[in-house]
Amino acid sequence: MELQEAIMKQRVVKNFLLRNVPPEKIDAVVKAGNCAEHFAPAQMLFTVITNKAAMEKIENTARRIWLESNVPAMQKIAANPENAPLCNAPVVIVISAPDTEATLLLRTNFVDCSAAAQNMLLSAAEQGLSSCMMQPLLMTFSDAEIKRLVGIPAEHRPYAAVLLGYAAEPVAEKKIGQKNNVQYCS
Repeated sequence: MELQEAIMKQRVVKNFLLRNVPPEKIDAVVKAGNCAEHFAPAQMLFTVITNKAAMEKIENTARRIWLESNVPAMQKIAANPENAPLCNAPVVIVISAPDTEATLLLRTNFVDCSAAAQNMLLSAAEQGLSSCMMQPLLMTFSDAEIKRLVGIPAEHRPYAAVLLGYAAEPVAEKKIGQKNNVQYCS
């Protein structure tokens, strides 16, 4: 698959089939994340979560944190028992990094982890997988108990969470974004 095709094919999916993803596909997606341009690549950590018991604990914690948040949209999602914070995804990959004075000042961890996540989303499309970058989960992965459960070091801050799997329903054709949002200074 060509890059432009992967860009056009990649869609946000928020409902996954309960179907395992082959380890080689997960590895290819993580490898793509590691290939992203980085300010400090040795600091990033990719935590791959497939353990069902851990996923259940993450879902329950996410629901509690979202209900307690001051964000009405998250409270509404969490209050509906039909909504699954992990969207039934069989794979969750958290990208984290330790903050330093320099990375906070330059915001490099945010940029690095976002670049890695974008590579992973495109790689997932190439692998025939569906994906979603689920930023509201970052509050959940900042919880000390959840960090210990999945093995994220205490000094790391989660910057991106990517859900992987197979879409539960057909994915709509991608709509092209804004057309008049580019300006040039020549």
